[in-house]
Amino acid sequence: MFAGTYRPLGDKGGPEVDRAERAVIAALLKHNNVVEEALLMSQMVGKMEPKQTKSLQHIWDKAYKMRVWILEQSQKSKLITEGEK
Repeated sequence: MFAGTYRPLGDKGGPEVDRAERAVIAALLKHNNVVEEALLMSQMVGKMEPKQTKSLQHIWDKAYKMRVWILEQSQKSKLITEGEK
């Protein structure tokens, strides 16, 4: 992730949600034609602070919003299930 990116929920959700977030990122990278840009940035990590681009930041933000949505839906489902007992 990008330095300074605010993620109040952190990485909550477990491995299934992690996998879904990675899939969203991969699909958005491909469909926005920025795979090479992301690969170049990943090679710079550790060597220097990679410059954040608007396109990649937008993709990371959208993927995180998907994580939040999944967690919200999970909570709603649990509340409904508990209410039926």
